[in-house]
Amino acid sequence: MIQQNDRTIPLGFWLLGVVLVIYVALCTGYRDNHWSTDAWEHHRVLKTLTEQLWNPGNPTYATDAPSARYSPYAIGWASLSRITGLDPYQTLSLAAIVNTILLITGVAALLKSFGEAPSALAGLIVMLGLYGGAPGHSNSYALSDLPWHQVNPSAFSFAITLFVWALFGRFGRKGWRDFSLPLMVVLCAIALLDHPLTGVLTQFGICLFAIAAKPPNRRRLIGGVFCLWVGVALLCSLWPWFSFIQAATTKLPFSINLGVSHKMLTQWCVPAVACGLFAFTYRERKMVRLFLLGGYVIYFAGLLVFILPPSMPGTSLLYRIPLSGLIFFHLALGVFIYRTGLLELRTWPRRLKTLVAGGRPQVPQAAIEVTMAIVLGYFLLPQFYTVLEEPHLARAYIAPLLGKENKQIDLKSRFDALLEPVGRRDVVLSDPQTMWPIPSSRGRIVYAIHPELFVPDRGEKYLDVETFFSIETSDTQRIELLEKHSVRWLVLNRNQLDESVFATLLVESAIVRRDNDFILMDAVTWREAKLPDDRK
Repeated sequence: MIQQNDRTIPLGFWLLGVVLVIYVALCTGYRDNHWSTDAWEHHRVLKTLTEQLWNPGNPTYATDAPSARYSPYAIGWASLSRITGLDPYQTLSLAAIVNTILLITGVAALLKSFGEAPSALAGLIVMLGLYGGAPGHSNSYALSDLPWHQVNPSAFSFAITLFVWALFGRFGRKGWRDFSLPLMVVLCAIALLDHPLTGVLTQFGICLFAIAAKPPNRRRLIGGVFCLWVGVALLCSLWPWFSFIQAATTKLPFSINLGVSHKMLTQWCVPAVACGLFAFTYRERKMVRLFLLGGYVIYFAGLLVFILPPSMPGTSLLYRIPLSGLIFFHLALGVFIYRTGLLELRTWPRRLKTLVAGGRPQVPQAAIEVTMAIVLGYFLLPQFYTVLEEPHLARAYIAPLLGKENKQIDLKSRFDALLEPVGRRDVVLSDPQTMWPIPSSRGRIVYAIHPELFVPDRGEKYLDVETFFSIETSDTQRIELLEKHSVRWLVLNRNQLDESVFATLLVESAIVRRDNDFILMDAVTWREAKLPDDRK
């Protein structure tokens, strides 16, 4: 076993943390090379709030309905943009850096609170690498996801969660007179308002820690949990930018994505869930016991989504929570890796010699340790290639050095120029993928690939968009759809449309701007050109 002061965070952890912060700072600005990233909706939320902090209307649709994304995170960063004049896109890049710093310090605080500080470097490496493919989903802190996911409010909520869990340990030691409980109330309310899924994870963790506490302490901790819930409910219900009570009681107007759930349970989470069994060899460590229990409870809870009816309250959270729960496996495995000395080169000759010699009681343990190292390397190393290869990561820096194309599509600057004539709340119609980034530059759209909780009829909007871009739809039907949704502008993306549909929809006299495959058309002029003679 490696011996080290259990309150000391290793220097290697801080060095890796600095590297990760620099990596995010250098690459997060290139996130606009990724079409479907969540960052687009968080940017338009920030942009809308920067323009009008109070009563901003919806950031996606031309309606006065509020958005559940008007969270403390968004309000805080939008206020900074308003005060400093910093562009919201750059503000969000700054937020990614801050969130990464909070993630790193949160991991350190949590491990220190459990007396496992020396495991911090191992835990951080596992957090970056142990996925069955980088998920590209909220609450992923995979290496190749960091630059474009750390802008999200979920990243901020996740970091807050780590601090709350550390504070809960302090509350267990210090009691009611400590500042930890009121601070946890505020942080839990922020986490829940920012990203409800992560807020649920926060509450799950403190409940787990309270129930698992020894009897002399358990009653106080459970009492603390109930007081915390009351305080959180009160603070959330007072949030002025949207009704938390309405959000919590509204039936979600969208179905569970079983495809994502299946991938989460059978691919992304599998390496950590399987390797979690290795950590049982160190189950005498309190953190290992607790975190493995928490991880497996969350993973198997995620399986319930295939059994429970989709309309049942809570299922929309269940299908996404297994990925969030990987933190339990990752940190438990970090303790295992540190305690076995897997990161220490000097321990490897003995380990390999034991395997080669065979016939010793230590062989199974040595085999487990070698397998853990192989699995971690197998899933971590390909991410380095992804980082160097992808335009939304580090390709812009590497490609010139190798004499290769950087493949930057620079969507934000291109849409900013293309949509310059579009008014702030003008409605723009395009295909679903092309529409997604549009409100981050100008205008509002007919349909978004992510739901807005307080905006109904999302399914109807999708069908209308599909109908408009169908080759079988008549011009008369298309005109009716334009009028139905008060469409002011049309954007055609040649790469997203069938050539025959593109040719049918293109009206030269309606063209206002071009940018290679993007064409902006005036919907009023387009409508006049397409009107039947008897209606002109």
